[in-house]
Amino acid sequence: MNNKMCDNSFFHQLLANTNVLVLVPHQDDEINLMRDLLVSLQNCKATVYVAYTTNGDYSVPANVRYQEAIESLRILGIPKEQIIFLGYGDSFNTAPNRHIFYADSEPSVSNAGYSETYGAEGIKELIYQVKGHHHEYLKDNYIADMELLLQHINPAIIFGIDYDTHPDHRMLSLGLDTALCNVQAHYPTYKPIVYKGFAYVTAFHSYPDFYNSLNLESIKEPQEPAIYHYFGERDVYGSSIYEWKNRVRFPVNEGNRGPFLWNSSLFNAIKAHTSQSFGFKASAVINSDIVFWQRRTDSIAYDAQLEVSSNSDTKDRLVDFKLFDILDINSLEPVLNPLAWTSSDEDTQPSLQLTWNKAQDIRQIVLYSAIDFDESCRECTVYIDDQQVGAGIVLPKGHPLVLSLDTTYHGNQLCLVFDGPIALAELEVYATAMQDNPLQPFIKIVKADDFIYEYYVDDRKQSLDLSLYTYMTEAKDITLYVDGESSIERNGSDYTIHFHPKETRITVKATLKGHADCYDQVVIHRVSKEALSMRKGLQQLDKYANLFFLRLRRKWYHLFQKQ
Repeated sequence: MNNKMCDNSFFHQLLANTNVLVLVPHQDDEINLMRDLLVSLQNCKATVYVAYTTNGDYSVPANVRYQEAIESLRILGIPKEQIIFLGYGDSFNTAPNRHIFYADSEPSVSNAGYSETYGAEGIKELIYQVKGHHHEYLKDNYIADMELLLQHINPAIIFGIDYDTHPDHRMLSLGLDTALCNVQAHYPTYKPIVYKGFAYVTAFHSYPDFYNSLNLESIKEPQEPAIYHYFGERDVYGSSIYEWKNRVRFPVNEGNRGPFLWNSSLFNAIKAHTSQSFGFKASAVINSDIVFWQRRTDSIAYDAQLEVSSNSDTKDRLVDFKLFDILDINSLEPVLNPLAWTSSDEDTQPSLQLTWNKAQDIRQIVLYSAIDFDESCRECTVYIDDQQVGAGIVLPKGHPLVLSLDTTYHGNQLCLVFDGPIALAELEVYATAMQDNPLQPFIKIVKADDFIYEYYVDDRKQSLDLSLYTYMTEAKDITLYVDGESSIERNGSDYTIHFHPKETRITVKATLKGHADCYDQVVIHRVSKEALSMRKGLQQLDKYANLFFLRLRRKWYHLFQKQ
């Protein structure tokens, strides 16, 4: 196998002097969230910090969870000096103790019996490292420590756990939104790139499909009831920004995209979390892509004076960065608070008005309806300095209306008028169509929605249909070509490779027009049916050998290592 023939420009961008923060609640969530993107970013010279909000001490001592995390990240190249612990208690949906989410004045007590932050042997939590004292388990302290973390690291890119069913995941997601809003209020020029991803529905409890095929499959869209703890229309996934078509997909490194686990560094990092028996989840966690949803942080709406036509006491909800809140953090079925500005019933033509002291460039407007807003449509008309510049339909259930104007307008006042009662969670206004990003645009060749690298097909197959995934660029600007005597046929945004009968290895390359440094290259292997069967047999041997040793490892841990 010649992996050098497979390459992507994403792995060669220069991210020197770029701090990246990975923010997760528990020791093992860094892999659920990031996979080997941790390795890719380091290879691009980024400085990657991994921060854990809890000590993972619900049923296993913090010392054990800390050491497992340190070892796992060591395998993936992240040194101990770039691992940060905030030191809060690990909870669970059925925990008898009050979650820190409800701790407004009286500290909560964790399942492990603690009521203030702490570290482990030889490791102090962040607040103690920076300020020399511990923090009581209060909600405000938790958010303050997140703010401290952002100021301490000053990350240009943030990857954070999003709103899964676990209360600690929910607390982190909502807390990060609040912390970002608070930090930006004090440092208006701080505009990090924010990606959020799920730990459960796209990872830990996702489809165990690693051994389904010799060609690694991409993460599949969560579907009820196949995904554990997924509630379809009742969950945050499927609402708001979390549409499958809007996901951001990152490619994976060559060492973690083959058909076997025995030689995967990511699998070894997963196994390091022995106390969680995490190795058994590898077949669900390892895929051919890594999925996130992106939030922009460069809205100029935060800098404007905001006026609304009714219910002005809740207008600040439009510029708090949060798309929803929660009433019951422990409920498996989410009990979401819309956290919205809602026009009054008497307000038949609701409106919003933003006014800036200085004229602003305005290119894009994004409106999020309340997550419980179920009107089929609501028309929005946009005016800049009393000139109508656009219109659009506000969608239900938190789905965003992204209104990209035909040109960049320059004005002091933006007014949005609706044709009926409205409930809005957030208003964002941007000077550009895309936020400046340290990451470079990239493209990826796709087969049936799967990212492909080295792709094996039966040599009796005469053709292969392909398409493209693009990030921060457009498919119409991509050129796809093949080497040798095989040919390529284009049909809109799709392609068909027609194999020359004698060719057994075909290299396919996609490049961005005018930018040769933005490319993807894959290799298609045409092999005999017998060779495919042999590789499949070896893959199954890998599967059962790994299961055998994972069971031995778990038994050994519970007999001799558990403390």
